Amino acid sequence: MCSSDLPFPEEYTQNGANTSPQIRWSKGPAGTLSYVVLAEDSGVSRPEPIVHWVVYDIPGNTTQLPAGLPKDGQLESGAMQGKNIRGEIGYIGPKPPAGQTHPYHFQVFALNGRLRLEPGADRNAVVAAMKGKVLAIGDLTMNYTGK
Repeated sequence: MCSSDLPFPEEYTQNGANTSPQIRWSKGPAGTLSYVVLAEDSGVSRPEPIVHWVVYDIPGNTTQLPAGLPKDGQLESGAMQGKNIRGEIGYIGPKPPAGQTHPYHFQVFALNGRLRLEPGADRNAVVAAMKGKVLAIGDLTMNYTGK
């Protein structure tokens, strides 16, 4: 699914509680063994997106991440969290400059295997490890205006 007219809930921004949102998706196609979630701000003039969240090796029988995940490298489910734009593990919410509206993309990738990266991998390592393993992609875009 792709949409660009949904507002970003304040609670999950740096102006709110700055906690990770709940993410749900449909079961991937046959052969799905794991998922990757990437959350990025692509509303900036730079070659690389601003990375807000990287979660990988999410077990293939999972179809959601609950809100408020801890900023741990390895989660109870066995999933791993990578580094955000600040070089910290876990989620960091949006905070564009005052008056600017940025689009925030949440992508879910269904994979035919696990990435087997250590906790705290960065976006580039995750994307490189996904090559040849992607079975399906879901994308949701929400907008947030800085205060």
